[in-house]
Amino acid sequence: FPVTIAEVYIDRGKDAENENKEIFNALFKKKDQIEKDFGESLIWGPLPDSRACRIKKVTEIGGWQDEDRWEEVHEKIIDFLSRMKKAFDPVIKELQKKY
Repeated sequence: FPVTIAEVYIDRGKDAENENKEIFNALFKKKDQIEKDFGESLIWGPLPDSRACRIKKVTEIGGWQDEDRWEEVHEKIIDFLSRMKKAFDPVIKELQKKY
């Protein structure tokens, strides 16, 4: 079933696996506050077989191939992204002081 995903993807580049994991763990420590500010639970994926990590929200209302549902899909993804920005911005601003 087609899905739409909004995510925070953490990848500081080659040879930054430990830094990526540290950033993910710092965000995960604020999970309760981030999800409260977002308004829903998120999927937290440390991606153990990858150098990157991700935090995402998925909806199964449709995807890019469902042209008849594009308006609904676009509204949902805009909603996800605006709430993610609100929820993550304060924590990321603090992390930027370290990284």
